[in-house]
Amino acid sequence: MPFTPIHLGAGLALKAVGGRRFSLIGFGLTQIAVDIEPLLGLIHGWDVLHGRSHSLLGATVIAAAVTPLTRALGPPSLRVADRWLAAHGLAGWCEPPDIGWTAAAAGCLLGAWSHALMDAVMHADLQLLWPWSSAQPFYGIASTTDIEIVSAAAALAGIAVWIARALRRGRSA
Repeated sequence: MPFTPIHLGAGLALKAVGGRRFSLIGFGLTQIAVDIEPLLGLIHGWDVLHGRSHSLLGATVIAAAVTPLTRALGPPSLRVADRWLAAHGLAGWCEPPDIGWTAAAAGCLLGAWSHALMDAVMHADLQLLWPWSSAQPFYGIASTTDIEIVSAAAALAGIAVWIARALRRGRSA
């Protein structure tokens, strides 16, 4: 099913590691963009749902297209979130509302590639190495449940680090 939150676990962990050098907004926007193809496939009854957008090449092209969108939509979204957080006494959670090109590109590329890699394990119709190969080297190496558990653990670890940093910033503010 397109647009599942399972992919966001990796994004939360990467945000905890990358901080301001990684855009979680770019990661999330890219997740949605990559899954437009399967959504259209479900609507139109296509035999292959995870086609070109889920190859490394296709995911890279999508990341390149979403990077400027992240730079345009990210700052206004962060400003709204920061105002809400500050109004509710959570100023330590606020992030500077700028998203540089490096952070946007990192979020989008890692979002696209992690999406394609996770789905390559779960979906038989996915050709990760298209157009160079139709091999499916990762298909079936782990169960969907295994991927969900790892994603949930990554999300919890990322959230824990984020909370610790916010609490530390809140005390020093």
